[in-house]
Amino acid sequence: MRAAVLLVADGCAKAVGGASPSPLFGSDDSSRCVHFQRPGKILIYKKDTPIFPIGIAVPSDMIAKSVPRKTRLTAGFVGSRAGGEVKEYKFGPMDERRYHEFYRRHRFAHTKKKGGWDATRHAEILAVGTVPNFTGLAQAPPLAVPFVPKSLLLKAKRQLLPFSLRLEAVYNATVERLLDHTRRCLSVESMAARVLRSIGLWPTQRPLRLLYVTCGFGFTGAGDGWQGPVSIGIFLGLQSLLKSIPGSRIVDAPAMELNPNFWRGDSEPRSSFWYLADERLARKQEEALRLRMYGFGFSYARRVLPEALAVRAERDLVTQSLFRREFDGIIYGKVGPNQACDPLPFFNEVQAAGYPYERVALIYGGDFGLETKLVAQHARIFSGHGIIFFREMIAPLDDFHWVPARVYPRACYADPTWKQFFHLWYQRLECWGCPEIDVPVREELWGELRQMAAGRPWQSGVGKMELMPPCWSGLVLLAVPLLADGGMPAKKPSSEDLEARCEFFYLQLRKARPFLSFRTRPWPRWRQRRGALAFREAFGISPWEIRAFLDSACRGPGTGAGLFHSRFANEARRPLSELRSTWRSSEKHDVWSPQLFFVPGGQVSRESSSLEYGSNNSRPAVAYKERYGGHGDAGMTGLR
Repeated sequence: MRAAVLLVADGCAKAVGGASPSPLFGSDDSSRCVHFQRPGKILIYKKDTPIFPIGIAVPSDMIAKSVPRKTRLTAGFVGSRAGGEVKEYKFGPMDERRYHEFYRRHRFAHTKKKGGWDATRHAEILAVGTVPNFTGLAQAPPLAVPFVPKSLLLKAKRQLLPFSLRLEAVYNATVERLLDHTRRCLSVESMAARVLRSIGLWPTQRPLRLLYVTCGFGFTGAGDGWQGPVSIGIFLGLQSLLKSIPGSRIVDAPAMELNPNFWRGDSEPRSSFWYLADERLARKQEEALRLRMYGFGFSYARRVLPEALAVRAERDLVTQSLFRREFDGIIYGKVGPNQACDPLPFFNEVQAAGYPYERVALIYGGDFGLETKLVAQHARIFSGHGIIFFREMIAPLDDFHWVPARVYPRACYADPTWKQFFHLWYQRLECWGCPEIDVPVREELWGELRQMAAGRPWQSGVGKMELMPPCWSGLVLLAVPLLADGGMPAKKPSSEDLEARCEFFYLQLRKARPFLSFRTRPWPRWRQRRGALAFREAFGISPWEIRAFLDSACRGPGTGAGLFHSRFANEARRPLSELRSTWRSSEKHDVWSPQLFFVPGGQVSRESSSLEYGSNNSRPAVAYKERYGGHGDAGMTGLR
């Protein structure tokens, strides 16, 4: 069993889709692995909580290299009805090999939803080269079992059942496809790489030092320390991925409390992953310990060397190590109220030490997911304080929407201040030009968000200095609430302050030039065009509409009152989408700010008026005329 964490060479090569296994799972394969994933999109829950799928997986050495020999047709369901009821198990604690062989020799095997839709049994059946007959899969919620190849299993059920030998070739081809999917998407290594990639640490060629936070009441309540299949799988995968990078270390902490009633003779607290250590024990002693493990430890126990687990000295120094920034990333493997860590250990220290939340992963891997109100509330509270992963994503589809990842960098959703801003932004789309929505952005968020404009420098204790990219799309959007003047109840900025803001936001538009086009037509390079379309899809407003708004605020007052004029006031309190289809205006508009009007049918017309300067000297119109020149587009030189 000591070699259990070694990767199967053939499986690794197939898992990354090439001949070389390095780097393992280096690119994002969500479009191939997650059955509901939209390419290049991030899933948002309740408009403010990005959710990344995670699932139960198996070690790659368990995955068959080819279709095994079959001697039976269909394996019945051999688990317990509710999960963890050992009296209902058909196999004993020392029968792991027989258990896997039982599934391997059958062509099909029954499985079903138990505590949650995802279950270890699904992955075990796929790994041994057997086709799961998943009861109720066709009626499963759309976001259930993300990594199970749903369409392929439903197709197999239609094509192969009832089975006859004339379908042998079709059956073998189906199993090969299922095995390829399992290697690529359902190995513990692929899940671990998914987590590291999401927090910006994979692929890597340098050693990583990670804090893996464990806790919870376990399975039996008798000091077993069980962390759940998702957390256990990620930990196993991390050990396997990083063993090839000398100097890497994973510190699992805190340890279980020392309890002589459960662990007689122990002088030091045990790791919550004690069952993963490959200890050589007498059969009777091992059998007694297996009875404490969920599912008798099948498919996860005894798979790492004992020295892979942290020692007491390392755990005692976790707080000091955090403040010395010795960890590259922090992974909370078991999160959620009433089923995991609550409160989260070391969380105050992580915040006080200044760790960027882009380097923190929060894994909600229990049976109770988004369908549980308390768990969903917990995730929304901690969103912005780490990257959120969910196993059970059962919620009404109306609670979700997709955002293009190309305009939504990690900094936009891994920071609580940006989370507040985007929450207010979506409120503004529902009441465009309503001044009270802009007040908290100006008074509470602006100071902190402005400091993030250049990105965040970060250096862990064992790494080199790096600059984390800023939320550039948020900095572009920020111009609207900061420069709006449609009946704003808050104190208006001084002329100097307004000039500084205008200079700041023109700079942000120039920085966004590699990603976006700020022109209406003709379209520039295809990358900028796609970026502009993605921006409109994500945030309900086009880049050139932001530009028009900025021009109207910074180049003289004019007389216009278009939708994207800084002085637009929405007395009817209507959403922007509704205003787009009905807005009309016969007023003149500032030539410095070409106004774009939406008419029914989606047509766009462009108008400009003669230049008019008002008597209000609070706008730095003259200063910007001198700074950028006297013609209408000078302030945006290079933004086309």
